[in-house]
Amino acid sequence: MLQTRLLPQPRRHPPRSGRNRKPRHDRPGLRAPWGGARRPGRLDLDAFWKHTIGTGFAAKAIAGKLQVELESAFLAGVLHDLGKTVLHRYFSDYCGAVLQNVRRDGGTLLDAEQAHLGVTHAHIGAQLATLWQFAENYLSVILHHHQPAEAKKYQRLVCLIHVTDVLCWELEFGSGGDSEVPEIDEHALDRFGLRERGLDHLREAVKAEFENAELFLAALSN
Repeated sequence: MLQTRLLPQPRRHPPRSGRNRKPRHDRPGLRAPWGGARRPGRLDLDAFWKHTIGTGFAAKAIAGKLQVELESAFLAGVLHDLGKTVLHRYFSDYCGAVLQNVRRDGGTLLDAEQAHLGVTHAHIGAQLATLWQFAENYLSVILHHHQPAEAKKYQRLVCLIHVTDVLCWELEFGSGGDSEVPEIDEHALDRFGLRERGLDHLREAVKAEFENAELFLAALSN
């Protein structure tokens, strides 16, 4: 089990209902971010950065619609899964076991990390953000983007990244590693007063940003 010291261990959360989750593993062309069955424990950087950069662009695009500060939205979206890069770089064997568990049993990557490692990528990312003295709003996003109701500060920004993260998963822009698309947390929906019609408008705004994200990624690779 991984040992962590800077922050208290996260509380264990029972698996959430899967009634509205959509399986991803049978979708053609989708690659898990840790490289698939042939390379367990290896991070597929293309899929990972596509998801994180896409989340950043999408978050900035819908921040104004949800009355969240624009200045922090892009970087918060890019940084939200910071802990996954640490797991890949320094604990690749653990990553392989976690990914195999998700593929075999379904469920979320977060639950599998907690079960296998005793800690999640959100907690590890928050430790790194603390060491690097990130601004508190980004620390809150990194730590709470899967459970926005637990954020004590910057809840609107945390909820924004949570919603955008799930929408990018749902729309298959890159991959965060889960075999199923998670549900949007009810707390985030209530925070913004969102219902299905409002989510449809956000989906269109998010999709409109994917081309910009692709251009940004292409520029980085040149």
